[in-house]
Amino acid sequence: MDPPTSLFERWIARPRTPWLRVGIGLAVVAAPLIAAALDGVLADFFTQGRWRMWLSAAVIVYILAAAGPLSAMESRVISALRPVMMLTDEELDRLMRRVAVPKPAYEALAFGAGAALALLGAEGWPPGDPSPWLTWTNQISAPLMFGMLAWVIYGSFADARLMSVLLRQPLRVDPLDTTPFEPIGRRSLLLALVFVGGSTLSLVFIGSQPGGLRDPGSWAVYGILALVTVAIFFLNMRPTHGLLAAARKAELRAVRAQIAAECRALSRSLEEKQPTGTLPADLNALVIYEGRLKESRTWPYNTAMIRTLVLSVLAPLAPVVARFVVDNVLR
Repeated sequence: MDPPTSLFERWIARPRTPWLRVGIGLAVVAAPLIAAALDGVLADFFTQGRWRMWLSAAVIVYILAAAGPLSAMESRVISALRPVMMLTDEELDRLMRRVAVPKPAYEALAFGAGAALALLGAEGWPPGDPSPWLTWTNQISAPLMFGMLAWVIYGSFADARLMSVLLRQPLRVDPLDTTPFEPIGRRSLLLALVFVGGSTLSLVFIGSQPGGLRDPGSWAVYGILALVTVAIFFLNMRPTHGLLAAARKAELRAVRAQIAAECRALSRSLEEKQPTGTLPADLNALVIYEGRLKESRTWPYNTAMIRTLVLSVLAPLAPVVARFVVDNVLR
């Protein structure tokens, strides 16, 4: 029997019908054009800035495109951890069924909360615009976008909880070998890039509108997304850091006890003028091992990952700089 999956997995990340995501993407992209045609303003759609209504569609399509790689990365994390887990296949299966899948009610609640937030912040509700089809389309697509964003955020924190539970199971941890835990760092980075990419996409649309980047609400939304991105990045890795740090500490304690015993044995041999045998070589090897343990990493990321994260956080500033150059330098 196949393991249970979340609603997001079944409907968005890995739908049984491969064309489902394509169909949803085409629908949200085509909706503003169809609405403009019904309102008789299709000719003005691109010339009067109505194309900015595609912001919601662009974010939704972006989520649909990123959902698959994120789901695949989660599977790779679990596969990498499996060799160091001291659980039988049956025990792991029961654990996954218990904690791996968010409750559908909570997923629905997250989506509904995001959609409700968009409706509360909507202007001109209910619509009374001279272009009713376009207005209704915008008033529907914005809650859909915020609902999906909230859905993704909830799923990300649920995945962080899953990683925390997995890392609390009996594991064979080698402090000098972080290979089984590196996919956790790569997944955290991928998730951060996905969120920052969505923020950048939003600012591209906002930045194309005069005065859009001076709206405090726009920056508040971006700031919240940036904070969520950083939080998810570190929350996914913090349990791993704790596990590796504890394993390193325990190993250092054992090695230092051996070093102390070897030092006492060597001191006795020298004091009694007895042959030292392999004691000096053994002691030197233990000191080298202690040094390697001290230098071992306890976070499953490297310098390249941090550099990529910093650059990705700065990337959304590009539309701001571009807009400033256009408004204040080129004109």
